[in-house]
Amino acid sequence: MSGGAWWTKTWNPVIGCSPVSAGCDHCWAAGQAHRGMHAAHRGLTRDGRWTGEVRCLPERLAEPFRWRTPQRVAVALMGDLFHERVPPEFIATLFGAMAMLPQHTFMLLTKRPERMHSLFEWVADALGPRNASGPLSNIWAGVSIEDQPTADLRIPLLLQTQAARRFVSYEPALGEVDFFYETEIGPLSWLKRHWLMDDQYTTPLDWVIVGGESGPRARPCDVAWIRSAVEDCQAAGVPVWVKQLGADPLCNDYDREVHDDGTLFRQR
Repeated sequence: MSGGAWWTKTWNPVIGCSPVSAGCDHCWAAGQAHRGMHAAHRGLTRDGRWTGEVRCLPERLAEPFRWRTPQRVAVALMGDLFHERVPPEFIATLFGAMAMLPQHTFMLLTKRPERMHSLFEWVADALGPRNASGPLSNIWAGVSIEDQPTADLRIPLLLQTQAARRFVSYEPALGEVDFFYETEIGPLSWLKRHWLMDDQYTTPLDWVIVGGESGPRARPCDVAWIRSAVEDCQAAGVPVWVKQLGADPLCNDYDREVHDDGTLFRQR
C-alpha cells in the first residue's frame, strides 16, 4: 500500500457516532463534521465531539454504482456502520448494494466488532456462501484498535467474523500491541492460521495498518510500538502499512532517528 490513504473512494451512507474508547477522544471525523462544511453533518457534534446522533442517508446508496472504474472504498468513515443506532435493515440494504458491485472492494472499519460479527452472519446467511467466490468476496471486515486492551477485545471478535478478508487499523497507536496471546498450549498469534479441534481453524488477519495520532492535540506515539507491530507482521508474512508516525513520535534509541523532513524525533 502506498500513498496517503488506504482507500480510493469514500462512501458515507451513515454519518454520526459516539465515543467508545480512548482512541475516539480526538476523532478526526468528528472534528471535520464540527466544522460544518457539509449540511448533512450539522448538529451531529458538540464541542468537536459526536453527540451520539446517527443519520442514515438512503439518497447516497446509488453513489458506488456511478463509479466507472474499480475502487477501494472506505465505508462510513464519517461514522460507524455498526453503531447500535443504525437499523439492521439499512445495513442489509448496503450489503445488497455491495454484493451487486463485485468490481469494487469495500472496507468496513468499526470499533463495534460484536455487532459487526452478528450482522455479517445475518446478511451472509441471506446472500450465500462466505468465501472468496461468494457474493461477499469483495467486502473486507476491519476493527480499529489503539492499545492492548482494545486489541484483546476486538481482534478475536473480528477473527470470528465470516468475512472474505479481515484487517486491523492500529491507529491512533496509544500503547504497544502484542499480536501474540497466551493459550493452554502456549502463545499463539492473531497473524497466523491455527488448527483447533474437530478440523476447525482460526483464519489470520490479511492486513494491518499502523499509525500514530495526528492533529494539534496528538498524544505521543512511541516508534518502538510501530516497529514491534511491523516485526510481528513481517514474521508472519502479513502485509503491514505504516500510515504515519503521528504528530508527536517518541524514540528511545540514540541512533540518528529523523522525520522525513529531517527533524529529530522527540526522545523520552
